[in-house]
Amino acid sequence: PLRKVGTYWLGLVLLAAAELLRIPAAKMPSFVLEAVSAVTALIAVFVFAYGLAGAGKALGPLLALYLAVPIPDAVIEHVTGPLVVSATSWAAGLLELLGMPVAHDEATILLGSAAVEVDAPCSGLSMVAALLTVNVFLAFMRDRSGLAKALILLAALPLAFVTNVLRVAATAI
Repeated sequence: PLRKVGTYWLGLVLLAAAELLRIPAAKMPSFVLEAVSAVTALIAVFVFAYGLAGAGKALGPLLALYLAVPIPDAVIEHVTGPLVVSATSWAAGLLELLGMPVAHDEATILLGSAAVEVDAPCSGLSMVAALLTVNVFLAFMRDRSGLAKALILLAALPLAFVTNVLRVAATAI
């Protein structure tokens, strides 16, 4: 069923915000703002047509649309280095716990005479994106409380980090 007549204003406000995002997006070489604007406009049309109740029922898939927006290069460059260093350190610690002779510096694990270089693809950032996408659908597949949904979404971060540390450690072996 279509929305009640009085709820269309929120859809219009969201649509106006999406269109305002297009102004700086037109002046930037990045595709990210344009993509965020397009997704916001799509959600605005949904809210305009079905109201808040309809949008609330479709919140998971609507939010998942934002996951299709590429991560800006500046964010990737800023986050990748610390993630690589953390994954290297934790993986070396895990290998040490397993009784292996290991040493490490910022992005290299020294295991015996072998050196394993941990580079940007091993930062785990793509794993975070993948698990976050899965967790969005898990959180919204059933009728759950807001706290349960938030915990499911937040669980993607430590789960991705631990999985990445295990992967880096296994690669070093």
